[in-house]
Amino acid sequence: MGRITSNVEDEIIQRVDTLAAAEGLSRSEWVARAAIDRLAVEEGAAAVPAADRVPRHELDHAIQIRDQEISHLKEDLSWTRGELAERSRQHELLIQSIPLLLPQGRPEGFWAGMKRAIVGEPKKE
Repeated sequence: MGRITSNVEDEIIQRVDTLAAAEGLSRSEWVARAAIDRLAVEEGAAAVPAADRVPRHELDHAIQIRDQEISHLKEDLSWTRGELAERSRQHELLIQSIPLLLPQGRPEGFWAGMKRAIVGEPKKE
């Protein structure tokens, strides 16, 4: 087994230490797995045994799925808003057309005719 050494900026070392601690690995284990992952990407995972590959962080996958769901929900919301606008337009047209569909009433109105019939007022002409 060989050893690789490299000089790296302190900021990068702090980031690596943070990621390694989050995964429960030492710095050297994390760097070794990162190198193996990079080789797997470069070689199309042909020559790297599956046991040596580090599984991608589950949160990255969950974030991608959530982003796709959000995108689909935004599309659904946009479609629904369009449908509501169309239904609202149709409703307004229907409300406006109701008086045109009703038969013409008496000139004096229905209730005036009822009052005249009950009270016995003379018919206005």
